[in-house]
Amino acid sequence: MSAPRIIIVDTDHQVSNTLRTNLQLSGQTFTIVDTPSGEEALLELSRGGVDLLITDLVLPGISGIELLEKAKLKSPDARAIIVTGNPSVEARDRAEELGVIAFLTKPIRTSHFLEAVSRALKLHGKDGAHAAEEEREFIAQWLMAMQSELGAEATFLIDASGEIVVEAGEIDVVDLRTALPSLMTAFEAGVEISSLLHKKVPANFMYFDGKNYDFYQASVGADHALVIVFKSKDGAKQIGAVLQYSRKAAKDLVSGLYSVGEAKVTTSTSRLGNKKKRKESERNGDAPTKEVKESELESAASTVSKEGAEDYWDEVNKKSDGTGPIDESMLTFDEARKRGLLRRQSED
Repeated sequence: MSAPRIIIVDTDHQVSNTLRTNLQLSGQTFTIVDTPSGEEALLELSRGGVDLLITDLVLPGISGIELLEKAKLKSPDARAIIVTGNPSVEARDRAEELGVIAFLTKPIRTSHFLEAVSRALKLHGKDGAHAAEEEREFIAQWLMAMQSELGAEATFLIDASGEIVVEAGEIDVVDLRTALPSLMTAFEAGVEISSLLHKKVPANFMYFDGKNYDFYQASVGADHALVIVFKSKDGAKQIGAVLQYSRKAAKDLVSGLYSVGEAKVTTSTSRLGNKKKRKESERNGDAPTKEVKESELESAASTVSKEGAEDYWDEVNKKSDGTGPIDESMLTFDEARKRGLLRRQSED
């Protein structure tokens, strides 16, 4: 098996030499190519392909972001790491959208750099299912490490629909799944505020103080949120550490979520636009009908008696003054029974 081919793109020769030395001293065998510009990197890519592209953002000619976009067209399976000294908000957001493995700021810590390289090369060239499984495992390990480091009871990564993607730890007293809809309401509100502040990829952070448990919620891109659970009173002590970890999560986990197909290229603005469209659709009567399971219908029917339904309609009649128009779309008790929506007493 040939050694992985890595292209380093940086105008600063000292940075390139440092990265090359780190790779050579890692104990692994690589084919390393240094180039000072994006155009030369594309030429090298066409000559021999690339397994990992490591690039600065600021380059002569095309930028690092433009290089990534062109490299994706030539070699879709190639992985990328960005190293830079002064990233703009727009560049960072676009890098996350492109699904880079890591976004490292100068001066670069060797351990962080080699960890990102190792993870990138493990995923390169593997089939989608295999790569997704490994990346999901990485996310799980990341959450477990964070849980242990912070002394949290549990950590969860949830998506915008309120589903748990990955979790670490357990909480018995609180049913997190019951709290998820409310947490996602807060998440959506944060995305809207980010859009108003012209922040494409939100970086929101919230703290919920409870009687038995404290919740932290931090956005991970525009589609996911990190939920960290502490025992009550312990959570407030960790606000600084949690904020630091959540910021790191936004960098480390977003690219992994793209790899496993969990994240879409979604920004605060596009998510807000989608939400407005849903609201307009609901106002126009186009809201999708929620599917009801047959077991739920049977359960509902078994709990409704004729006397209970008649009492309800008697109460409605008492509250009505009889002067308003009749709503012909409303069902009477007899009509509902004829349509089989209620059971007869003899069937109980």
